[in-house]
Amino acid sequence: MQPNTSLGELPAFSYTFWGAEKSMVPSFIRYAPNKDFFQMIYVSGGAGNLTQGQSLWPIGAGALIFVPPDSVSVLRTSGDALCLLSFMIGGNCSRFPAVCHPLGLSETADELMKESLSLVTGSLFPQLDALLSTLFSEGYIRTLEAKQLPEYIYLLKEILDTRYSEPLSLDSIAEELHQNKFRLSREYKQYYGIPPIEFLLRRRIQEACLQLRETGLTVTAIGEKVGISNISYFIKVFRRQKGCSPLNYRKRFQKMGF
Repeated sequence: MQPNTSLGELPAFSYTFWGAEKSMVPSFIRYAPNKDFFQMIYVSGGAGNLTQGQSLWPIGAGALIFVPPDSVSVLRTSGDALCLLSFMIGGNCSRFPAVCHPLGLSETADELMKESLSLVTGSLFPQLDALLSTLFSEGYIRTLEAKQLPEYIYLLKEILDTRYSEPLSLDSIAEELHQNKFRLSREYKQYYGIPPIEFLLRRRIQEACLQLRETGLTVTAIGEKVGISNISYFIKVFRRQKGCSPLNYRKRFQKMGF
């Protein structure tokens, strides 16, 4: 593959360090606007997608993501948890693409994370400056283009993500969005790979797992809280997705000391 040099030469920037962390995202994470820094996120494992407004990018291991300080961005998994190395950085990121695939960045990202442990908030981050200048000026990068979501698909995703506890159905959502339910289902699957109702069930079980790990609520109460009031059906769906009952899932995490 030939290097992509379409970005041209970048002006030199001085970056400041605001923080860094390793994390796992089991379902989704929302990045709110922040006037002080942008986020650079390296995906070391997993798969999913990134949305900024109505733009959507597929995400996989090796992706490098830039979240601008004035952007609301949502990173979602499409199965297993995403493994992330995240850097909070003061400086200008306006010339960087939202998502790209640098060549051979895995070891460099790990080294950058180790080097950041010795930095204090507000200090200069010359290692990052050198890395980004090299990546972009020498063209060792592949920029990923976004898909543009129709507004009704964007709104459908927001409903499923945030209102999963409600008694939703494809009929009720289609009526709310003034769209044909068959069109909604077909186009949602084209963009996200699964039908909307299947995603809704996954979203509910993801939240149920969180409740099982972090609260002492009963299985019945958790099922009701995530929008599945029929306890038998809740256990059936949970077992199908996680391979065990809700109680066994909770016991497994208790034994691990969580």
